[in-house]
Amino acid sequence: MTETAGEFPAVRVTATLPVGAGYAVEVRSGRHVLHTDEPHEDGSPATGTNPVRMYLAALAACTAATMRMYAERKGLDAGEITVTVGIAPDGPIRRRITFSGELEPAVRERIAQIADRTPVTLLVTEPQPVDTEVTDATS
Repeated sequence: MTETAGEFPAVRVTATLPVGAGYAVEVRSGRHVLHTDEPHEDGSPATGTNPVRMYLAALAACTAATMRMYAERKGLDAGEITVTVGIAPDGPIRRRITFSGELEPAVRERIAQIADRTPVTLLVTEPQPVDTEVTDATS
């Protein structure tokens, strides 16, 4: 379904880049505020992670939460769950899921299948089109 002008889906974020802020962007998602930035040419530290790392963080966080939900439903002693996600300049995205608890090989295989179906994984692997509308502040 294509949105009509002015309508937005219920799930949304807003990124604002004020004049004079360089590349330091404030991202609002509901009541949460995040910051992204790019490395500064003068060597000073960025005020937030870069947007690509934010994208990877969403994938890692969604994976970890989904793994916890699965472990709890199945009564598994997964222990601490760590998800590491990375990408090389020429791709692909790599993901490693580590459990401090011991899991049987069959359970690990099932977990890999579930990881490939998390909500953010599906956005990455089965992307939705992006409809872009450009407006000015008076619109």
